[in-house]
Amino acid sequence: MTSDQLENLVEIWNLERINPSKMEFDTLVNRGECLLLDARNESISIDGRFSLVYRAAHCLCTAALRWHGYKARGNRFSVFQVLTHTLELTEEAVLLSDAHRRRNRMDYEGDPFDDQRFLESMIEAVQEVLDKIRLLDPIS
Repeated sequence: MTSDQLENLVEIWNLERINPSKMEFDTLVNRGECLLLDARNESISIDGRFSLVYRAAHCLCTAALRWHGYKARGNRFSVFQVLTHTLELTEEAVLLSDAHRRRNRMDYEGDPFDDQRFLESMIEAVQEVLDKIRLLDPIS
């Protein structure tokens, strides 16, 4: 993985170095898994499913960043932007960055969400994030 790029983000104050915590990592991954499972529940509204998969994405991308020994500094968006560096997932980083913008428009501007195809793409992307996280060595 490309820690040089992550270190550059420390220098410009987007990330902060931390000591990875196994308990924190495991909690984030478990929460992300549960939220992803809930997002697959078709009896929930599309808006609700979007919110669930977005939160799952954030938990899992945060876990990946913490595994590398970093945390985002005051910007939720950062965990999606660095996905290319933390898990080598470029397409997913682009999709989840777009999801973040959509979530902001929903939460701050009242835009509705009704894009079933985008929701399904998000669920697939978050599953890919989870699959890559499962391949990481355990934190000791």
